Formats: sequence, structure tokens, C-alpha cells
Amino acid sequence: YHSDNQYYYTQKWNKGVCLQNTTDYSPFGVAIDGRTMQGDGYRYSFQEQEHDDEVKGEGNSVNYKYRMHDPRVGRFFAVDPLAVQRSWVSPYNFVQNNPITRVDPTGALDDWYEDTKGNIEWRDETTKFSVDINSKGEVKVWSNIGKENRDIVKHLFGQTSFTATTDNFGTTGMESGPGFVASSRARVFTILSVSIQANVSYDGKNRTFKGIDFFASTEGYTYAPLTWDKKMDFIATSATFQGINMKPLPEYGGSVIKAPVGSGSYTYSWSAERVKRDFGKSFNRTIRIKGQYTFGGQPLTNLWGPGVVPNTTDVSLTIPYKNK
Repeated sequence: YHSDNQYYYTQKWNKGVCLQNTTDYSPFGVAIDGRTMQGDGYRYSFQEQEHDDEVKGEGNSVNYKYRMHDPRVGRFFAVDPLAVQRSWVSPYNFVQNNPITRVDPTGALDDWYEDTKGNIEWRDETTKFSVDINSKGEVKVWSNIGKENRDIVKHLFGQTSFTATTDNFGTTGMESGPGFVASSRARVFTILSVSIQANVSYDGKNRTFKGIDFFASTEGYTYAPLTWDKKMDFIATSATFQGINMKPLPEYGGSVIKAPVGSGSYTYSWSAERVKRDFGKSFNRTIRIKGQYTFGGQPLTNLWGPGVVPNTTDVSLTIPYKNK
């Protein structure tokens, strides 16, 4: 159940505080019998919205400023003004049918918007475009990006994740035993995965766009007759974002990372101000990780090339960036 016990009216009364209202609700806002205490004249209810008891009875109609909500069916009375963008839910849906993790403070679509100068803000709007006019008569137009934080990433990069794969051949070294001497040839695949996330801070119902975070990690796997007492490792010698060193994530430690058939994870960030400065630009950025596979502590080498040379791994991918 959803509890709205935080909505109190308090007053000084001798040396104590008088509790005027407390209510426990079902997920969509129906008051639970026997778990409600209302003070006289208290007009606010589910999600701190004002209730209207005159038409449908007590607690059956909640005023969300732009639309009225019926908690018994979990629906607004009016059509979502941007319903065409969310065809997978009813145009009368309330919080996209997810009352546990979402609120709708006005009955409008609180979405991410971007203005003509590249500012990205969380705004309470009901249309695809919003216009502000300040005291000087200057006009600022905001265009809708979407409701989810990932919509900012899709707006800037087209998608939220990218992958690239490379493979290497080499020998796992010489193995000897009673009556035999042998070497094994390994094929190692390295997958570079990059996920992009919007860095967003929360203050009650409001959100603030802080910037963009890039997370790069590699994972390796091999086809080779490996012995039980030895393992294949990867030592990452560098991870760069457009030639600039990325930072290893804290859980992996120093600048050179060693992990079982993988290189760990790296991060790189752009601030919201940087994203704003890039407004109107379109360019690509490359993430690149270099390293060396080892087997039993020895570098994976290439004995079929011109001499014995280290078999290094180099995997990269290019991320398109269209901040327009």
C-alpha cells in the first residue's frame, strides 16, 4: 500500500503538536478503510493533491490541476495531451500505470525539455512546445525531449549503448609433461561495451540535469585448451575517450587493471554546461581500450608471425553525437 502519513497540519497547542490528518492509500489512491483519520476542513489527499468530494463522493475525485483523477479506476477523466507519444498505454492513464515509483503532481506531462540555447530542464508542461516570455519581452522556446532520463541520452546520441568486438590469435605457451611437449593456440574475443547515462539529481518532485556519464568495460572469452591450474588474464594498458584517459571505476583500483579475461570498467563524464556549449554541433567520439592477454602469468604471444612478438589487443568504437 501507499502511505500518505506525511501530509500533516500542525499547530502550537500547549507544548505539543496536534496531528490533524493521516491516511493510508492503495497504490492508485483509494483510502484504506480503518486506516484514515481526517481533520475538519482538510482538503488534501493522495500525493498531496486537493480532493473534490461534491461530484463523486468522498475521496473519489482528486484534482491534479490540469486533470481530475479517479483513484477507484486509476485513470484521469481527460485525455493525456501527449498521448500520441505513448501509444502503448491508455490516453487516460495515470502515471503510466506505475503508481509505486511515479507521481504526477499536476496531471500534466512533467518531461525533459530543451531550449534553443541547449539548456535541458525538467518542466511541468502539457504540450510538445513551451514558450517563456521574460519581463524584457524576450521569448524562449522549449521543445519536448521525453519523460525518462534515458530520453536525454537518446536525444543526444541516438541510443544508450554501443558495442564493438575484436579477436586475437596467439599461443598460450609451451606445456610439457611425461613424454610430450606441446603448445596451444588460443583465439581470444574481446567485447567493448559502452553505456551512456544522464546524470540527474532529485529534489522532491523536481529533477536537475547534471551531465552525461560514459561507462566503458571489456569482457573477454577464449577458445583454447587451457589447463586447470592456469588462467587467462587481461592487463589493460590504456582506456581513452577521444585520446583522453578515462578513469577506472573505484572498485577496480589503479590505472592498470587486471581481471580474469576482461579489463574492468572505466568512466568519463561531460557536465551539463559542456553539453550546453556543444549545442548545435554534430561530431563523433571514439572510446578505445588497449591491453595484453596473459596465460599463467606469461603474455599471449604470436609464434606464427615474424619472430616471437607480444600479441596485444586493441578494441575501439565510435559514438555519434548530434547535439542539435
